[in-house]
Amino acid sequence: MRGEFTRERLAFAGITRFGVYRALVTRLILARHARKRIIEPVNKTRAEASAIGRFVIHHLRHVLTPVLIAASIAAHTDRMRRPEHGRQLCGIFKIIRPAHRHIALRHACARGEECAKNYGMKELLLHEASFARLAARLKRFEQQIDVIIQKSDGSFVRGVSGEAVASPQPALAYGSAEAFYSPHVQGFLKAVMTSPDLDWFQSVAAGMDHPVLAALAAKANRYTTNHRQAESMAEWVLWQALDFFRAGPAHRALQDEGRWKRTGAREMQGSRWLIVGYGAIGEQVGTRVSALGGVVTGVKRSGGEAPGAARLIKPGQISSELLNADVVLLCTPHTPETESMANAAFFAAMKPDALFLNLGRGALVDEDALIAALDSGRPAFAALDVVRTEPLPATSPLWRHPKVAITPHDSSETLGTTLRADETFMENLERYVSGAPLKHLVDRSVFGV
Repeated sequence: MRGEFTRERLAFAGITRFGVYRALVTRLILARHARKRIIEPVNKTRAEASAIGRFVIHHLRHVLTPVLIAASIAAHTDRMRRPEHGRQLCGIFKIIRPAHRHIALRHACARGEECAKNYGMKELLLHEASFARLAARLKRFEQQIDVIIQKSDGSFVRGVSGEAVASPQPALAYGSAEAFYSPHVQGFLKAVMTSPDLDWFQSVAAGMDHPVLAALAAKANRYTTNHRQAESMAEWVLWQALDFFRAGPAHRALQDEGRWKRTGAREMQGSRWLIVGYGAIGEQVGTRVSALGGVVTGVKRSGGEAPGAARLIKPGQISSELLNADVVLLCTPHTPETESMANAAFFAAMKPDALFLNLGRGALVDEDALIAALDSGRPAFAALDVVRTEPLPATSPLWRHPKVAITPHDSSETLGTTLRADETFMENLERYVSGAPLKHLVDRSVFGV
């Protein structure tokens, strides 16, 4: 019995020891796998943490300083005007944005710009083509002006971010030729006319007799015109006058017939001019004609003296001057007083060999009376850049009359005119931002405002 007991204990001890050893070995194996599962993620986490740390430190250098500055500005709003405060904050956002292109930060910058806009920045609406020419020069106003661009497809975007704008509400607008002649001009005009506070509108045009221009002038708190198309229009006058003096129509007719025949011509030197409406255009014409030896009489309500004119007379003296003029030019605005001023009596008072030019408005001329006068031989020829109905109907006899030259109201359509109009706008923008008086400002009393 004792021996069996001993064997059983030894057997039990052996089994037990095996079980203990196996358990120990198993625990060691499991512990090794456990360490691998625990330590490797920890090491990976530490590596990622290190990379994140480097990332944060790298970007904090770009972001933290502007943020601290922004906080400082925000904490001292009582020491500066609200617009100034908004512009400085906007400047901080512009520092942050180039440092980090992350979408969240870009959105934050966009919100910052919108916030800054609410603190004094004004929306400026202009056409995409105008912006392309002026973008570099507009940068200096980016703390005061939020540029809204009408693209060639008619949509609106912000000039800085390119963000779409559903309903622009401009305080400022530049009515350039591209804006007015765009197929999407209605969208441009709608944005301007529905703006709750249109403070200033710069027009590319000199006059306001068109209903659209008159409506814009009445809508805006300040409306300014542009007179820099006068240089181009003056060259149109010289072109037509020189062609007439040098017998251009006769030479072209002979060329069409294949006939070699000498034709007499006249000179600009000593020619006498009557320019009705001696404003910006009249002065540009008069200066050029005088330089070429012509003698200029200008018609101006105020009288006095003006560049390029030998003398000025008042409108009531026109009739007595017509018989002395080799060239009669109309460049006066259309008003009730000037409606059909060039009528049968007007043409009958002109010289038989005189040239008649109209650069003003089509409504200044009684066209039936003009055709009848040309047919009767007084005046000798007419050159028209404007007519009563534009575009001129194909059935109009003016198209085919041998003594008429027609251009489609494009005497001002040159690159120089476009660039000079931009100069007028930029000069007035500088004045607007600085609080100086605007050039060519229209008196609102004209519209009963």
